[in-house]
Amino acid sequence: CGDFKFSMLGLGDIAVPGLFCALLAKWDAVKMSEGSSQGFTYLNVILLMYILSLVTTIAVMVVFNHAQPALLYICPYLLIGSVSVALRRGELSELLAFSVQGEESSKT
Repeated sequence: CGDFKFSMLGLGDIAVPGLFCALLAKWDAVKMSEGSSQGFTYLNVILLMYILSLVTTIAVMVVFNHAQPALLYICPYLLIGSVSVALRRGELSELLAFSVQGEESSKT
């Protein structure tokens, strides 16, 4: 990786945000099935925020020439992005109360 030996991401830097993105993709799918959403708004915003958080992490690593914990930047970006979309759409309380229903509970 050349001079950037400190630019490695850990599994948690990908898996934790990935689970959050999957939850918001499910939220978008539920909202689309209800007819209150036209597309994957939350997912698109979260993916953009994830990319911006990685850019910020790399920029800080380059500027300070020291490794940084990526989740230090990823978590705030994702939370700010999702909460701001929910506030703008008036869905914050619904989003916070959202839980994914399992297949067993949907069959009964």
